[in-house]
Amino acid sequence: MSRRAATAAAAARNDSFLREVVERLESCPFARTCRETGGLWRAISWADALSAPARMLALAEALDAAATDAKPEVALLVLPGLGDCEPTAFDRLHAQLRDAYEARPDPRFYVVAFHPAYPLDPRTPASLVRFWRRSPDPTLQFVARAVLAPLRRPADEAGRVRRAAEMIAAGASVAELEQALRPPRDLSARVAEQNARRFADEGEAIRAAVDALCGRGRSERKALGQDASWADEGWATVD
Repeated sequence: MSRRAATAAAAARNDSFLREVVERLESCPFARTCRETGGLWRAISWADALSAPARMLALAEALDAAATDAKPEVALLVLPGLGDCEPTAFDRLHAQLRDAYEARPDPRFYVVAFHPAYPLDPRTPASLVRFWRRSPDPTLQFVARAVLAPLRRPADEAGRVRRAAEMIAAGASVAELEQALRPPRDLSARVAEQNARRFADEGEAIRAAVDALCGRGRSERKALGQDASWADEGWATVD
């Protein structure tokens, strides 16, 4: 059992997930740019279910502290030690961490859970989201609030009024005005719809690729072993 080998394998699995799924399939349209500009960080924790709450919170607090100088956009906390944790149990750990973290003054990130056994439900774009959050190891994704705020902000009201006046002067119909001035959809909804279209076209191949990565996680964790007493790998930039 080698901490170094197990840690290197977990990092390599996460790299494969980022490049072969998230970036290649564009399940997150900003992922490649984030990584290539140094905005993606990662830590690896060997916490088990018993030690996870305290260790995850400590790493979240360390991330906040580090983010006062550097400006990570996304940070991934990979948790191979929770690989045998069922999705519902992992979701409880996620909720516990999220609530404790968000109770702190001015938390800098939103926290989202990824798990290798999340279900596939293709009925709607929203129900399909959990499938896109299948990762080789249970993972918590920290997304900077400062990055999401401009993306979620409604269009400038003065600009919309000017555009309406220009369209009226040009003889636009009521239907054209309604379409042009409709408030922008939520970013997450737009991404979910884009991913649903991709899955409708390439679903079998996408599922096979994701399942292969998750299977790789199971086999490597079994082969290399893991120990909750191993020290956690702190935050570092992902190249």
